[in-house]
Amino acid sequence: MATRDVFSDDELAQLRGFPEPARAELIRYFTLGSADEAFVRKFRGQDNVMGVAVQLCTLPWLGFVPDDVAAAPAAVVARLSEKLGIPVGALRGYGAREQTRTDHLREVAGYLGWRTVDGPRWKDLEEFLFARAMEHDSPKLLFRQACEYLSSSMLVRPGIVKILERVAAARGDADQLAPPVPVITGLLHVAELLEPLDRLARGLLGDSQPPPSLGSGGPVHADGLQRETVGWTQVRMPATGQLGVQLIDDRPEPAEQQQRQLEPVCGPLIAVV
Repeated sequence: MATRDVFSDDELAQLRGFPEPARAELIRYFTLGSADEAFVRKFRGQDNVMGVAVQLCTLPWLGFVPDDVAAAPAAVVARLSEKLGIPVGALRGYGAREQTRTDHLREVAGYLGWRTVDGPRWKDLEEFLFARAMEHDSPKLLFRQACEYLSSSMLVRPGIVKILERVAAARGDADQLAPPVPVITGLLHVAELLEPLDRLARGLLGDSQPPPSLGSGGPVHADGLQRETVGWTQVRMPATGQLGVQLIDDRPEPAEQQQRQLEPVCGPLIAVV
């Protein structure tokens, strides 16, 4: 799987570089304790002290350290510069040799208790991805879940290509058990969509008990039917051998309604057909 089959050039640049930290992230990740300061000051030269300090704070924040350490956000550099009493410009001379950055990152990871992904840990990641791929077929989501798994396990994120190779393998293995189905998005008649579910509810409850209302409360058109714009995405259900479908709401909403809790029909709703 080529990276550009999943991510655009802009997305790749974002995944490989520094984002702008929020204020809360600056406080949480870029505050050096006394032990942290003692650790970074053991390196010779102001450029190395600043560079190691950036790596020390960035690894728990992002789960990896971008290659261009000197491109750290200005707010990050200013905060560390003030704490260490080192000029901001000292960082510009850091890491001219790639091996220096790599050696420092290894020491930083050891100090923090983080580990690199080796053979057995690759196997653990592959098993995790396969389990997630049995639930959905989105390579971007699988990549994000892999990064979250690595970070929560205190494993330094390897290269994007290596992760995507595992994502592709997991999707391929999952496809053998539950082949993907096309994604359909469009304007549907909600009443027609819910008719089979209403029939099922009547069969389970009997005619003496009216089934619960599954309507969305959306606008009623001239034909008397409610219409909503919805999308369908695949949900794998290999244990039952049935095809699961997830209903997701993708209607544009006013800003003040963005946090509104959707009614049951507008998702997420799982219907087994």
